[in-house]
Amino acid sequence: MRSISGPDDEFTAREQLKHQMYLVICQIVEEVCPGHSVFRLRKPVWDKCHSLRMNGYKQSAFDRSLFTKHQGEEVVIILIYVDDLLITGSCSSLINDAKTILHSKFKVKDLGTLRYFLGIEVSRSKKGILLNLRKYALELISETGLSGARHFATPIGLNQKLTTVEYDTCIGKKGDSELEDKSAYQRLIGRLLYLTITRPDISFPVQTLSQFMQKPKQSHMEAALRVVRYIKGAPGMGLLMEAGSIDQLSAYCDSDGHLASTQGGL
Repeated sequence: MRSISGPDDEFTAREQLKHQMYLVICQIVEEVCPGHSVFRLRKPVWDKCHSLRMNGYKQSAFDRSLFTKHQGEEVVIILIYVDDLLITGSCSSLINDAKTILHSKFKVKDLGTLRYFLGIEVSRSKKGILLNLRKYALELISETGLSGARHFATPIGLNQKLTTVEYDTCIGKKGDSELEDKSAYQRLIGRLLYLTITRPDISFPVQTLSQFMQKPKQSHMEAALRVVRYIKGAPGMGLLMEAGSIDQLSAYCDSDGHLASTQGGL
């Protein structure tokens, strides 16, 4: 088997494989399903990618799951995530052509107008399109046991300073012990990181808290739970893509003049 050095090489190598692919299962699965030594894979994701490329769609160099096709000034865009596909564009005929191609190669179901994708709720109104993770946020609040807790107006406390275990040891600080079960903290931060997709207002505190994933302390967990209680104040908050054309680009900066892009200010 030759080595694969990049995305193009990887796609070429996959093209050389037969459509009938088999996967040897691990010992754990063997214990659950005794007597089954292999699984056959049906129509993998790269097969969809190959079909789109063969029909004139261009695969993005930055996101290999994104495909575009231009016809004059019109464009159709397809985003693939495992078995889920998003199709949009500026021309209904191109969108219908894309559906026809997919229907001819695969067993797909048209779910109509986009309403829910990867936990993201899509709502439409005259003002534009709103993207939010309301259901995801409510589940997070419930799982952390904060459904009955009051919410905070800010995601992080005023002048709050978070330190590492090594720093506390160096200066002799006590009273802020390391968490015995760091996996709970890691899971919480992971879920908060996903929530920043539609909540840039929590980007700064969540990114700060993610720096303590290896050795989280009690103060770190309390700060993370404060972010959840802040979200509780408006779980349906999200990103509004306003209807109409955009003629100006607005940017924001903090009080010392630095661009606030790292804090979700753009």
